[in-house]
Amino acid sequence: EHDHDDHEGHDHSEGGHGEFTVEYHYQCSDIAKLDTVSTQWFSKFSNTKSMTVNLLTDSAQIQEVLNADRISFRF
Repeated sequence: EHDHDDHEGHDHSEGGHGEFTVEYHYQCSDIAKLDTVSTQWFSKFSNTKSMTVNLLTDSAQIQEVLNADRISFRF
């Protein structure tokens, strides 16, 4: 038997959100040809609202926010 009164004092985060960090490293033999970053994340994980992308190269440091309507950026 489960008594809901026993739950007083601790949170249920129904409808809350999760946050996590993913880090990828890529090596490109001709970085000069790389000018766009895109993702299919939002088509695979449709409940995701947005993601922050930090791009670091030898010549650029960029932060962009992507969402289902904006899945790529140029640099």
